[in-house]
Amino acid sequence: MPQEKRDQPEASESKDAPAQPPDAKKQIVEEEKSKMPKELVEQGRVAFFYRAKLNVQDEPDSLVDVQRFYMILSPTSREKAPHRLVVVGKKKMPSVQKRERFFGFCEAIGSSVDELTSKMGDASYDTATRGTRTNPSAIAAGQGVYSIVERGRQTHLVYTLETPEKPGKMQDVLDIPQEGSYTLSIRNPETPNVGNAGLENKPDFSPEKMKKFGGYRWASASDPSFLDVERCELLLIGASTDLKGELGEAGEHMHKLAEEDFQKYISEGHQHEDEAHLKKLQEEYRLEAGGLPVDGTVKEQAKKT
Repeated sequence: MPQEKRDQPEASESKDAPAQPPDAKKQIVEEEKSKMPKELVEQGRVAFFYRAKLNVQDEPDSLVDVQRFYMILSPTSREKAPHRLVVVGKKKMPSVQKRERFFGFCEAIGSSVDELTSKMGDASYDTATRGTRTNPSAIAAGQGVYSIVERGRQTHLVYTLETPEKPGKMQDVLDIPQEGSYTLSIRNPETPNVGNAGLENKPDFSPEKMKKFGGYRWASASDPSFLDVERCELLLIGASTDLKGELGEAGEHMHKLAEEDFQKYISEGHQHEDEAHLKKLQEEYRLEAGGLPVDGTVKEQAKKT
């Protein structure tokens, strides 16, 4: 990434279970933090969703049929961190092979996953020329674990996919590989928009956060609480699909985290791994309660049982 002054620096609840008491939550957070390699600044759970365009009845065949692409980032290593609904530009993840760079922004912040998924159901509206139209529900395309990792003066958003176990057609369309690493930078809201790039209404960062930009257009996400602010603008650049090779100990930690998380879920009563992938996604993000459908690849893998 560019390093010149005034430009980019080299950056830098789910189920219906009773709520845990604050002390228990704090203990869980502290346990997670104690297992994290020192270069990890945040870890948590990630889910991917897409919304098809109006009148697209079947699973989209290409990005032409996709209206919007989202991530939900749910930190587990910071005690009071909110869940974030992130909109990713170009309607997919940036290609690692092409080193694509896409803008995104935090569209909504919530104290629970329900707050965010409730905004993603279908909605009808009236038009003057075409009558009532219905915007389709967002569709869950996968879930896994993520970390924000410091690499020198840069930060990377990295994830390992748990569900579906193996990416299928729609994951390929959306460029969601089994695992991925993306350089993550936060945009200075004082940077003027160029053309259509950038939000008209900027995030309301505190003076302390504004100082962290140091006069640059971009800052790393070494302070992940930037992402806790609605309308926070960000840049993702495709970096790698080999977490162990690129990140070493942090990459190994991600693989271990994903495996431990899923095996814990199976031990809680889900005997068949394929079925568990679907159930885990539905329960963690309350998809059935919220009326949000699940991508076909996940359903097909669940049928193996």
